[in-house]
Amino acid sequence: MKILLASSSFSGGGITCYAHEIINNYSIDNDFSVIIGNDDQNPITKEGIKVYKYNCSDISFENISRIVQLINDEIKPDVLISSCAKAISIALP
Repeated sequence: MKILLASSSFSGGGITCYAHEIINNYSIDNDFSVIIGNDDQNPITKEGIKVYKYNCSDISFENISRIVQLINDEIKPDVLISSCAKAISIALP
C-alpha cells in the first residue's frame, strides 16, 4: 500500500507529536512518503522514506497546483494522512 503523510512540520500537537512512530510502524510493509514544510526540529532519518519539502501552509494556486501534481502524478497514494497541512485540505477535499 502507498501511504502519504502531509504536515507543515513535526512540532506541535496532534499527529505531529507521534509522526515518527507512524512513519516507523506503517513504513515496514508499505511504500511510505512524506510531504512536509519543515522537518528541522525532528528530521526524518528512517531509510527508504521519500521526503518532499513543500510549504503546506501556502495556499496559493501555484503551490497547491504543484502539490496536487506531485500527489497525482508521482506519489499516487492509496492513503493520505494530513496533519496541519492547509494546502492539502484545500487541494484534496
